[in-house]
Amino acid sequence: MMIKVYQKINAMRQHFGWDKTDTKAFMVDALLEEAHELKEAITLSEDEFKDELADVLMYAFSICMDEGYDIDSLIETKIDKVMQREY
Repeated sequence: MMIKVYQKINAMRQHFGWDKTDTKAFMVDALLEEAHELKEAITLSEDEFKDELADVLMYAFSICMDEGYDIDSLIETKIDKVMQREY
């Protein structure tokens, strides 16, 4: 499933030329903006919330793809770190 999503994100970015212009710094700033919009969308409709969540995920996935990060490994490593914590 993720491969299909990656392909669609890449196709969209190529279509608009974003794959050539987006820098990591730009995408992090955009991710922060979308995260703020996601927070605001909590009070809106479920569809608007999901739209903002999708924006956050697309930027996060785009950063991972551009940087060559394996998302499964990235998340599994973080989960392992969190599991070592005592709360």
